[in-house]
Amino acid sequence: MSERTRFAPAPTGPLHVGGARTALFSWLVARASGGRFVLRLEDTDPARVVPGADAALIADLRWLGLDWDEGPDVGGPHAPYRQSERASEHEAVWRRLREAGLVYPCYCTPEELEAAREAERAQGRAPRYPGTCRNLTAADRARFEAEGRRPAWRFAVRPGERVVFDDAVHGSMEFSTDGIADFVIVRSDGRPTYDLACVADDTAMGITFVVRGDDHLANTARQILLLDALGAPRPRYAHLPLVTAPGGEPLSKSKGGAAIGELRTAGYVPSAVVEYVASLGWKVPDGLQVRGPHDLLRAFRIEAVSPSPSTHDPERLRALNAKHLRRLDDAAFFAFASSFLGPVPEGVDREALLAAVREEAETGADITRLADRIVVRPQRLVALKDPVLESALGALERSGEPWDPDDAVARMKAELKHRGVPVKDGLHALRAALIGTPDGPPVALLLKALGPSEAEARIRRAALTRPGSSGDSGVPQDSAGQMEA
Repeated sequence: MSERTRFAPAPTGPLHVGGARTALFSWLVARASGGRFVLRLEDTDPARVVPGADAALIADLRWLGLDWDEGPDVGGPHAPYRQSERASEHEAVWRRLREAGLVYPCYCTPEELEAAREAERAQGRAPRYPGTCRNLTAADRARFEAEGRRPAWRFAVRPGERVVFDDAVHGSMEFSTDGIADFVIVRSDGRPTYDLACVADDTAMGITFVVRGDDHLANTARQILLLDALGAPRPRYAHLPLVTAPGGEPLSKSKGGAAIGELRTAGYVPSAVVEYVASLGWKVPDGLQVRGPHDLLRAFRIEAVSPSPSTHDPERLRALNAKHLRRLDDAAFFAFASSFLGPVPEGVDREALLAAVREEAETGADITRLADRIVVRPQRLVALKDPVLESALGALERSGEPWDPDDAVARMKAELKHRGVPVKDGLHALRAALIGTPDGPPVALLLKALGPSEAEARIRRAALTRPGSSGDSGVPQDSAGQMEA
């Protein structure tokens, strides 16, 4: 069956990995069935809308490689795709329900509603609306209107019935209407609630499959009541388990939400984020090379998603990103890395610098940090012992023209062996002289990146830290690797 799915976020903050997973799985359901994917912005609560969040959300989705057939930026046959611009459609649905006698005005004030909730809690029951205004007389309504009260409108839920539907993730779901209070569909200021707007828009846009978080399960029961009351077809549903933060709390835009925009800025590659997001509750097949969402199409089945919550694991995401970075060919890696490198000093070989940081870098931010470690002269130095100093300088002098770092390192190793110095120790000391730490990229790559003049200058500078030398005053002799700008 060709499915019409939608991703309908509220532009109230950045898109996090949980929301990205909902978008990805909804996109996969549509694309795998040869259907259509719709982007709709649910912005009916202006107090919560964050300026610019809609544009950022669209940019994040496109960065992940998702596209849509209809949406606020591309239009479509069911425009507009912002709920705030669909007031006439929402009002039409409300009028149908009102004319059918399925809704009623509620004049309860916030204070009266809170008192009713407190009374329910005092009885040990979950707070729910007690139906205070369900059977008001015309005189009661006139009195409230005369007091200046503006009513909200509630859907009258019939007791003693059951709402049953099959969920693609959780299986058969059943709710008793005895546990569903009469719920508001239009607020006292005339704005529709989420339930009414969602039902009206899904119906108008012909949505056949709704993929969303399982925190919406209770909403689904209410929305099915509205759909049935309108005689509208029910879409299929798949409620995805929550993604929790590392501490076990629900992942949110404000608590450890791993915002997609922040990952992008930090230098994560979209293919890694797509694979990671897909793995939250679904097993990405072993050996499948994920370069983007399309690579998941043949393997993905919404029914294979686990109903258990998943935990966001920043370290696993980081390791996966490192794997994707190393998978890039040279041209793709250099293109990606260049945006994190910035200008380099004169004489530094840009490509050699990138090659030197490639194996250690796990994100773009690492590229910046590791490149700075090489480019900026070390502030704290390790004193080079005479055999290491002489071997290094001799190798540099004999490396010839054009500059051949590999030949220089080979000569250095031979000279160290000849002088009885362990090669590993000698190279560690030389690396510390070059970048301030004994561990790091191969010495040959460091020499190539820095060039012969800068490499020699750093080696000679390290030589000045020898006891009794003219440069010994106040220069710490350790390898803490702290850099100066």
